Amino acid sequence: MSPAGPFVVGVVYQDENPNGFYDSGEGLAGVTVTPDAGPAFATTGTAGGFAFPVGTSGTITITASGGGLSAPIQKQVTLTGNNVKVDFIQTGVSANTGATDTICVLKDQVTGKPPERRTAVSAWRNPVHSRARCMSMA
Repeated sequence: MSPAGPFVVGVVYQDENPNGFYDSGEGLAGVTVTPDAGPAFATTGTAGGFAFPVGTSGTITITASGGGLSAPIQKQVTLTGNNVKVDFIQTGVSANTGATDTICVLKDQVTGKPPERRTAVSAWRNPVHSRARCMSMA
């Protein structure tokens, strides 16, 4: 019998081309993803994906460590009773630096607003009409 959920799902990856998005081949396998509450945890597969069940409310801190990460990455997540998507991104890492987490917000250059769901894919493919505001967090 499988757990009922809700679930924390996501991917751990090395952003090789630093575009702030997961691309094929960037996933990090063998990373342990653990919440600070409850018995559940996950180890990423070959493409970097993971999922584990969580409670329906509260705030938890999730840590990704080991595998191909040069240093642990933590994120705080508020649970609302629904599945939560959490990605851990390692960018710009050399042997002597720690992991960074990059958050990008895509905006339309004409309107200044995020593209609508139906236009997001075409906007990502056409950087003339869109821009990403990215922020690295050590």
